[in-house]
Amino acid sequence: MLQIISKARDRIEQIKLERQKDLELRERFKKIIPFIESEFLHALVNGISRTQFYEYQKLLGFEFNSGFFLAISLREETASPDYEEHKYQVREYLVFLADQIRHLFKCFIGPLQTNPLTIFFPLTVKPGEEAKKIVENYGWKILNHLPPGSPGQGLVLGVGEIYSDPTKLRQSYYEALQALNKTGSAERIVYYHELPKPPRLLWEDQLTAYFQEVWNALSFGNAMKVQPLLDKLNSILSQISEEHKDQLLFELLVFYLTSYRIAKENGGLDLFVPSYERTSKIFQASADLKKVFSLIAAEIKLMTASVRENRVNSIKPVIKEAKALIDQNYQKHISLEWLAEQVNVSSFYLSRLFKEELGESFSEYLTRLRMEKTVQLLAEGRSVKECCFLVGYNDPNYFSRIFKKYFGVAPSDWVSKQTGSE
Repeated sequence: MLQIISKARDRIEQIKLERQKDLELRERFKKIIPFIESEFLHALVNGISRTQFYEYQKLLGFEFNSGFFLAISLREETASPDYEEHKYQVREYLVFLADQIRHLFKCFIGPLQTNPLTIFFPLTVKPGEEAKKIVENYGWKILNHLPPGSPGQGLVLGVGEIYSDPTKLRQSYYEALQALNKTGSAERIVYYHELPKPPRLLWEDQLTAYFQEVWNALSFGNAMKVQPLLDKLNSILSQISEEHKDQLLFELLVFYLTSYRIAKENGGLDLFVPSYERTSKIFQASADLKKVFSLIAAEIKLMTASVRENRVNSIKPVIKEAKALIDQNYQKHISLEWLAEQVNVSSFYLSRLFKEELGESFSEYLTRLRMEKTVQLLAEGRSVKECCFLVGYNDPNYFSRIFKKYFGVAPSDWVSKQTGSE
């Protein structure tokens, strides 16, 4: 009987210890949640991949399929003799307001004590007319819950549009700031979707989208992405009417100068040295739009190579190690979890750092490497089936689909083209 009682007591003590450890872990996790939220918001504003988007959701324990940004500002009375005191009160009020908004909605709030304050609201609805009504309710609900009196009466809100594509959520952030700039004494809430916008031609939107993709790839020195994007831009430009030539030249000038700025910000001016004379020579050929773009494309390739060289020299050791492991094991079945275990970091941290350092996710890098190896093997005369297994795939049909998605043609067609060209 005493032994049974002793065992029961030991078991109770063990359960207590386990519960205590569990509580301690939960407390620790609660403490790091604000940091995860901050990282998530930073990723949204600076561009987030779908993989990262869903990984953050797992960490935060909250699922959503869309969202929008809202920017809040308190008018600062710069002419006031007590401006510094007023500015301090504004910052303090925004901290108070952030706490109030957290009680109203599930949201992720940007750095406190900044004016404007930016907030991301996750949603479980698809963009559309119904969703727009929800967004409008958010804005008015915030204003209606303000305590009476100063300084809340000087509060203005700018609201971005709802997006379900994670890679487009940062667009909502900039839309919210643009809408905020349109607020005034008569309008305390401005919705971006209600702002008058000049009519745009289809090619303008296409150029804007491809310019953005080129800049993103350039910032990471990703030549494999830059080249096909430049080819696509060249194709679009060749289809635009001559009547838009002047506007196109201006767009190309902006494209070139922005590319230069991005290269400079990412340490990519070792191989590429800009100058007024160099830029002038490009646009002196303005009679021939195709020539102008070919000169710009050549410059951007130089910028990309220079950024890449700089990034390779400054890649963090853990990513260098991870990249080397992928290069050595691409022909095997490898996962992000396996790779993280090999380099002794969490899969979440590795995924985020990999994207930050190399400009592409683990899966994107692995797929690109496998496709590059496939092309080499096909050129050596290997069969499609052989290539499939040699680069780490188990299903030839799936392998062919990936190849076609990547190169635009099936592996067998690629071989035929190469043979035909010879």
